[in-house]
Amino acid sequence: MATMIGSLKLRVEMQPATHGRRSYPGSTLVTHSNSKQRMSNKIGRNEPCPCGSGRKYKQCHGKPAAVHPIAGDTEQAVKRSLKWLEKMHRKPFQREFEDLLLRRFWPEKDQDLSDISEELWGMIEINMLEWLLARGELLINDEYVVVQDLLLGPGGPRLSEAQQDYLRQFESNPLRLYAITESRPGDGLTLIDAIKEGAEPLTVQEKTGSQTLAAGDYLACRIVRVDDHLELTGAIYPIGNMFIGALLGLAPEMLQAARKKFPQHDPELIFEQWLVERWFEQLVAAPLMPPIMDVSSGEPVLLVTDHYQITDRDALMAALDASDEMEETGEYSWDYLEEHDDGMTRSRLTLNFAKPKDRHPDRLSMFCRTLKLADEGRPWFEQLAGDSVRHLTRELSDPIGSIGGPDSSPRQQAISPDIDADDMSSIITEFIHKQYANWADEPIPVLQNKTPREAISTASGMERVKGLLRSYQSGENEAAREQGREPVSYRFLWDQLGLPPD
Repeated sequence: MATMIGSLKLRVEMQPATHGRRSYPGSTLVTHSNSKQRMSNKIGRNEPCPCGSGRKYKQCHGKPAAVHPIAGDTEQAVKRSLKWLEKMHRKPFQREFEDLLLRRFWPEKDQDLSDISEELWGMIEINMLEWLLARGELLINDEYVVVQDLLLGPGGPRLSEAQQDYLRQFESNPLRLYAITESRPGDGLTLIDAIKEGAEPLTVQEKTGSQTLAAGDYLACRIVRVDDHLELTGAIYPIGNMFIGALLGLAPEMLQAARKKFPQHDPELIFEQWLVERWFEQLVAAPLMPPIMDVSSGEPVLLVTDHYQITDRDALMAALDASDEMEETGEYSWDYLEEHDDGMTRSRLTLNFAKPKDRHPDRLSMFCRTLKLADEGRPWFEQLAGDSVRHLTRELSDPIGSIGGPDSSPRQQAISPDIDADDMSSIITEFIHKQYANWADEPIPVLQNKTPREAISTASGMERVKGLLRSYQSGENEAAREQGREPVSYRFLWDQLGLPPD
């Protein structure tokens, strides 16, 4: 199977595929092996209605729907509609569901659905059923009939006016890709369109999703208005952090191609189908998270810490004082600093001394940001220090996680010594502050390649930046809980921008 990025680029070069009365530019021409080709002819008002009622089309589904004066909330609109479709049009409904899942959206042929977990299958089922309610067409008596026409016509299920309006919004409000900038567990979410620059943040009520979704997460979803507030519908398409970078990078290209090549189509609907295809694609793909690269050396960033016991503190301090390369940068830290071609001064290695009140006051750690720097720095330092130190162990940690982005925690990659929680917190704090020293003035892809300082000049950009900062802190808090240490505060990033922290 093609890689995620390669497949995304391929999908931009789409050709139109006819689907019933509507033509969708898609990668798949939807056909049934045991049925006639989908029809696109307009049904005459005096012709028999294709739903099979025996009445003329103008007297059946061609007639504006009457409002049934019944009670019921909007959630019941979906349940009642699906139950009616299953009862009145069981075979066409089931055939369309299977066709939709296996022929249009599922990226691999001959997929054994028994491999899918029950939890994932439940999400797939909800998403595909909602797609049917919003975009589906059923083959009835050799004609394709729009599902919304069936549901909202006079022969459809008994729905209140509010329930009918709710279903209409499924069709009128396409799926969009949103970034979560704030999560209020048990209450709701603040979302902002991840593609449209300048989009205003939206506050939605979402009791269930807000329990697990957090700031920094991305999802494709459909937003509808219910009474005086906004809600998410049942279909949610979470986009993982391993995929979101490629998706954000290719989405503008996709929309531009849609407008240029298919001007007769609504680009929002083309983009909606593209998003669903990408979501299914991530279910079967297993791309590796690209490593964070060190800008000065081009090497993958890896948190490498060598731990030492100090055997002769006076001799060690004398050696550091005599060194031309080492510079005291804090009360308990020394750095080997060097200037690079970009004008920035960076540390090749950092020595962190334990504090007198620490559990092991005779300990010293040497931190490097790449494995190559650590392998070069360790023999250099040990020659400088001589017998004044004794090497204990080396710890390596993959920084993909809360460090460098809104994911979870630094993942342990190798030997993990018995390090005091305060020492671990000090190591992580030191790295984060150095890694984000120029964060406010560096372009960030999820901010449309603007710097945070540039982005906060607009209300939309301000919300995106705040969401990013919340995600950093949320990921770090989770990492700290897993590692049994105090979390590092990202308040210094708020301070860089002159913003009051949440």
